[in-house]
Amino acid sequence: MTPVNQQYTLVGFNEELDWKPLHFVKPLPKNRLCSLCGLVRKTAAHLPCGHAACCACYRQCKSADGYVCPIDGENCPEEDADWRDYPAEKLLTREVTCWNQRHGCAVVMAASEVHEHFHRDCEYHCTSCPKCSAMVLCRDVGEHLRALCNAHAAPQAAESEEKLSDTVEKGISTVVRRVVQEQAGQIRTLLERSLRDKGVLNDCLTEVCQSVNVLKESVKQEIASEVSKQTREICQSVNSLKETVSQGIVPVGPISEMTHTVLDGINTLRGMLSSEMDYIKKQDATEFSRIRAAIEFAKEGAAASTKRMLEMQMKALAYAEKNEARCDFFIPGIESLEAKALKDGESEYVHRGQVYLRGYNISPGVLLKKSGENVILKMRLKLNEGDHDDDIPWPFEYKIRFTILHPSKNEDKAIIHKPDRFLSAYQRANLSVHFAWVITFNLGDLKRDGYVCNDTLRVTWELL
Repeated sequence: MTPVNQQYTLVGFNEELDWKPLHFVKPLPKNRLCSLCGLVRKTAAHLPCGHAACCACYRQCKSADGYVCPIDGENCPEEDADWRDYPAEKLLTREVTCWNQRHGCAVVMAASEVHEHFHRDCEYHCTSCPKCSAMVLCRDVGEHLRALCNAHAAPQAAESEEKLSDTVEKGISTVVRRVVQEQAGQIRTLLERSLRDKGVLNDCLTEVCQSVNVLKESVKQEIASEVSKQTREICQSVNSLKETVSQGIVPVGPISEMTHTVLDGINTLRGMLSSEMDYIKKQDATEFSRIRAAIEFAKEGAAASTKRMLEMQMKALAYAEKNEARCDFFIPGIESLEAKALKDGESEYVHRGQVYLRGYNISPGVLLKKSGENVILKMRLKLNEGDHDDDIPWPFEYKIRFTILHPSKNEDKAIIHKPDRFLSAYQRANLSVHFAWVITFNLGDLKRDGYVCNDTLRVTWELL
């Protein structure tokens, strides 16, 4: 497999190759890559500090004091920027590997030929088995099913990459991966710090609980000792009183005095118990206040750490959403959609879930419309309010490549639609009410040519 550092994303050289990662056999010169975004564009500025910046990134270097390199902070006056072109004919003659290399294609060709090879000649396209969901070479689907889904699966070495390729190779460049890794590192650091803080808090709570237990035991012992002492004195006084009364030889005065002594002892004992109980309540209140304060501190720290982690995750997700350019999905129930269109005049299927392409919140789908005895399949586009609407250009003007994939042959059907910027469906002010559609294919022809498999049609959307 081609090393990651030999995978580059071109922009501005060829519409068929733009924004699609290419695996070059030999690495490109470092001065041809933008040091900031990692993209390879036709024109780049070589800065005095040694870094290179594409047009888009160079504009971001501008500050109140002129142009400053964001990597090392050095001043880069506009007159010192050395703008150089990378000739397309020179770059596109360099050798690259097929996009299906991970599935076993070993063909090496010039970069200008990879698109034609991939769409016309390559025999290593894969599809998902409808029974076991394994990735299988299209040319081996029949054998795979006849072998009860146990053979002819695509090379296993590519399985882990296949899970990523649905997102990474369809628009997310190496820059996105690097940003996400940086965010993950910061999140990991916050988690480790949070765990350390939690350990300190646990030690503090344990110490407080131990102090409370020691205090309770000490008070219990003191109370028990004092109660025992007072009880013995009262018992002695009562016994002495009983003995004196039984003898009948002591006057009433001394008896009254002994009685008062016993009552005083009881009152003293009651006062001591009340004082000790008040003391315990005050101590418990103090300790409980410390525990409550420690718990509130822990909650505040955990909340702050969680908020920072969520903010970084949202930033990483937003960056990925703004760079995603392709959506691949299946349209189930073609027979029922066709029957409804023939009966009611039209039917539609909208891909479920929120899809962000180039930062736009899109609901991709198809519209089936009756036309005489036939049913025409149209590309359906609905723009929704999204999280990045303030950061993306309006009206919507990206070209859309709509492709219908053949389940077993290398004969995909594709059209490229250029939106009309004046159409209301592409205006930000009309997101909640309008959608657009484009006439594409005759459903009967698609069924006849084998594009519908198991009552399902597979399509891709790509913003160019």
